[in-house]
Amino acid sequence: MKIQFYLTKDINKAGEKPIRASISIKGTRLQKPIGYSVLPEKWDQSTDTVKAGYVNSKGQDARHINRRPVRACAQQERPA
Repeated sequence: MKIQFYLTKDINKAGEKPIRASISIKGTRLQKPIGYSVLPEKWDQSTDTVKAGYVNSKGQDARHINRRPVRACAQQERPA
């Protein structure tokens, strides 16, 4: 299983982009939003995480956001 996180092209009113997960299992891919948005300049593409110290428009800090994707993906149904 391979999991990658990335920002979508959509932008909300606060200028943030939603984070999406791409989960691949045996050649089948599932793409799903994880429920968080961040400013593009606060996203670290090399580690697929939010940069330390960032708080988004909903008051969610980087530590909280970076922990959430792991739990969200662990709870996903596996593609058929």
